[in-house]
Amino acid sequence: MRAVLHGLDGLDGESDYHIKTVVGQELAEYPSFIAGTVKLAMLSSKRIATALDSGRGGADAVAYSLKLLREITEMYRGELGPNNGVTATSSSMASPSDSELSSSAEVDEKEDNLHRVAVILPVLQEVAAFTRKFSKYLDSHHRVSGSSDESDADDGSMGGGGGGSSHYHRYQQRVLDALREEFIRIRRDTRYDKALMPGLFVVLVEIMQICTAMEQPAALEPILRNVDERYLDICPNSIRVKTQYFWARHRLFQSRLPDAEHRLDDALKYCPDGHINAKQRILNLLIPCKVRKGILPSRELLERNQLAARWAPLLKAIRQGNLAEYERCRTEALSFDDEAGTGRQILPFFLDGMLVWCVYRNLLERTMTIYGSNQVPVAVVTAALRVSENDEDGHVCDTYAEGIVGRLLLYGYCKGYISYELKTLVLATRNAFPKPPWEQLREL
Repeated sequence: MRAVLHGLDGLDGESDYHIKTVVGQELAEYPSFIAGTVKLAMLSSKRIATALDSGRGGADAVAYSLKLLREITEMYRGELGPNNGVTATSSSMASPSDSELSSSAEVDEKEDNLHRVAVILPVLQEVAAFTRKFSKYLDSHHRVSGSSDESDADDGSMGGGGGGSSHYHRYQQRVLDALREEFIRIRRDTRYDKALMPGLFVVLVEIMQICTAMEQPAALEPILRNVDERYLDICPNSIRVKTQYFWARHRLFQSRLPDAEHRLDDALKYCPDGHINAKQRILNLLIPCKVRKGILPSRELLERNQLAARWAPLLKAIRQGNLAEYERCRTEALSFDDEAGTGRQILPFFLDGMLVWCVYRNLLERTMTIYGSNQVPVAVVTAALRVSENDEDGHVCDTYAEGIVGRLLLYGYCKGYISYELKTLVLATRNAFPKPPWEQLREL
């Protein structure tokens, strides 16, 4: 299926009748819905390629891809609905043999539906992902080329939800509207057959990705409120991992860190060992969530997932409380950008606003240990900050040090108080640097 969708130019010279005949002969031994799915994908791929080659622009090509998405979704849903499956009959008028035959037919129909769902689900994944990526490609192509030949009126009936959206996301907006419609249809059918729930999460993953690309996170909330997460347990691991990962990214943008950490833990748990790239994406978000709680990953974990180059120097600077080294490693960590945009979009949120306070906390703890008392003069803290930050312009002063310590006390990184009269930081004699109740802290 992936080869058919991405090999668009390989079907130009073939007629529709020839394609249908060849597919029918090659897949004669398979169920009819499998042959129908392959025919549909090949014909749609041919029409998409023809629309692009003919110079009609992206509007027709996107229309064909959306039509393919809708038809694959309908094939996935089948005939399920309130009037299907077990029908209300007069059991008192039926003979025992009729009841047995009816029960056997219902079992066979249920097995056929489960088989169809299991076979079409990977196809739905490929088609939904292809449609999203294709629209993103067309949008980026039109932004680069500056093309504006197609008017909004060309969008037709399938672009009804695009009013008011940015011209830079015109095709992605059309795909988003179509995905919302399919989400509603599948969710309606899941009331009668929970076996369709994996398809719901497939569509949800694409909606979350396209909303992130269009910078419309608020559009996700009404959709997420209508999702029952309990049914992730019946989904394949690939769908579960993607759902939890992109849901966690959305929660990070909302600064809902405990929920994001929970979802990332779940995604990492069910991610297969051989999928290094997927584990890297998860860990690039999960590591900062853990570090801000005082939990640092082991060297073995970083090396096993090929993340030592990105995280090992940064974590070493955090352990040592070395602010100058942390700033250098922070810049290097941001340069290791990945395809999901983790470095570009989310890591600055951690590195600038949160993890830097872990560095200050460890520096203050080392200062108290070296000074040998829980009553540390502010001047000593100022001197430690000057050395750690390589202060050359003289911006670090006692007032600056008091501000840093005050925020550490506020955020719960340490326990104590500042005596402004004595110019002394007085730390608790026991457990002066606790692991704070992060869920109860105000956001940084």
